[in-house]
Amino acid sequence: MQGKTYKKILRSAACIAGGILLSGSLTLAALEGNTALYKSYVYTQTGEAVESPAAYQPVDVIESRTLGLNETMEPNDIFLSSSGCLYIVDTKNNAIHIVSSDYRIIGSITKLSGESGGTTALSAPECVYVDEEEQIYVADTGNKRIICIDQNGKVLKEYPTPEIKISGKEIPYQPIKVAVDFAGRIYVVAKNVNRGILELNQSGELLGYIGAPDVTMNMAEYFWRMISTDAQKSYLDRYVPTEYNNLLVDASGFIYATVGTVDATEILSAAKNKNNSSTAIPIRKLSPSGEDVLTKRGAFPPIGDIEFEESEHSIITDVAIRETGSYSLLDSRRGRIFTYDAESNLLYIFGGKGNQVGKFQSPTSLVYWEDRLLVADKVTGKITVFKPTCYADIINKAIQLEDDGEYEKAYEAWKQALVYNSNLSTAYYGIGKMEYRLKKYDSAMNHLKLIDEKYFYSKALVMQRKKILTTAIPICGVGILCLVVVLVVLKIAKKKRKTKLKKI
Repeated sequence: MQGKTYKKILRSAACIAGGILLSGSLTLAALEGNTALYKSYVYTQTGEAVESPAAYQPVDVIESRTLGLNETMEPNDIFLSSSGCLYIVDTKNNAIHIVSSDYRIIGSITKLSGESGGTTALSAPECVYVDEEEQIYVADTGNKRIICIDQNGKVLKEYPTPEIKISGKEIPYQPIKVAVDFAGRIYVVAKNVNRGILELNQSGELLGYIGAPDVTMNMAEYFWRMISTDAQKSYLDRYVPTEYNNLLVDASGFIYATVGTVDATEILSAAKNKNNSSTAIPIRKLSPSGEDVLTKRGAFPPIGDIEFEESEHSIITDVAIRETGSYSLLDSRRGRIFTYDAESNLLYIFGGKGNQVGKFQSPTSLVYWEDRLLVADKVTGKITVFKPTCYADIINKAIQLEDDGEYEKAYEAWKQALVYNSNLSTAYYGIGKMEYRLKKYDSAMNHLKLIDEKYFYSKALVMQRKKILTTAIPICGVGILCLVVVLVVLKIAKKKRKTKLKKI
């Protein structure tokens, strides 16, 4: 019986991603009969969705049962600390669970203690951020506050409630996301605030807004605002286009923020017109000054799916980043994960809605944990652990090698990725870019032309022309010099001949 089951697993794994074996601790029942579960797709340069090898596959599931918790979790947010601990924000049970790298519960914070010795409780917490000293910043949404606590639940600091006014009207403070940079500045996403991300100093005082939208008005809109009542102005403010729904601060202090309010018509237009400068793009990389510095050189803007009916676009609710600058976006509408390189070229897509292992009901958060990717689902109460297949491994390796300056090795890795998937436009881009780095300009142009890539193609073209001129000028110089010598010799010979004729 065991031998037959083992063969079934091998056959199933062989069908997935061309013979890539699945490692992990999923139950046999979860895997059997689901060979189509991990199928993936990617978009070509023309926007056509084509089948792709599986990029990531589930290898484990973290849930209340495996953690030994009595109540079913509602994981609204997950965060990986620098010490390697996973923090789970359990909104329904007003708790924060701390999990080790082998998925064992270290502790749960349900009660908070203050300096006076009294205890309080969290109320519908929605987000957590943990700094280098393992101090925990919590968006305690139900209590309308940001607090800093230790692993034992001791309140180290409760930050004051900032006064938020929009068009003269005070907005109730409901923080839903929090992050802290290396300088101790606190960034908060609050409900119903469309002026940007709140920036607080270390004392919790409001300094201003980061990533506030650039709102431009035509003459008609300006005139209408001039004669509008306060109530009408308040109504107009609802249509300021940017309301963030999540954020993450990287090691350099850049803020990766996702936008929850995107105009369906604008995002459809951005997809159709390949508009990488559209304000409808739901991911931003904000500098400390609030400027969006995300590099976007992909064939299509990083918006998730680019084929969709109007008002059925991807809803991006979280972002996870790697040291190389590549990032993954979580689409809560379709349950898919879209991964891009640092230049926003699409690498791979996986996930989806469903009840099977590796799919989701209502995904809320994702985080990288070494080579694994963890995705939380607040409806099922589970956190699915994914590991890359050989296909994703070679793509990730190519990006890492390029980041390390190993261009020759990265070139070979991209060629290998192309063997896995000949429809992967980013592989052609990677090959062409590495050839450019290796000064193989002519070959680089050939590969980049295949995908109609303009940025590195134009750079390679300029360098190829310089190379030709550099080679041609010495040759021309030698040729001209030889010609001059010949002309001088002929002139001297002619002069001598004339002299001889005169003597005769």
